[in-house]
Amino acid sequence: MQLADPDEVRREYAKWRMPDLPIVRRSFKLVVRDERSKQQMTAVKRELDRDDVELVVNACDAGVRAS
Repeated sequence: MQLADPDEVRREYAKWRMPDLPIVRRSFKLVVRDERSKQQMTAVKRELDRDDVELVVNACDAGVRAS
């Protein structure tokens, strides 16, 4: 799971220009890039959709990109 590339949100951002910056999004489009991530996201979504879940804490390291 990762943020969609800018051009996946708006085609005109495929080649960005200085006047386009900063690109501030009101919402974030997420993209599943591979089958393993799809399976993980399915499992996470299933847990998030449970009736007994009241609070979710995101404790991941957003600064590290998986290789």
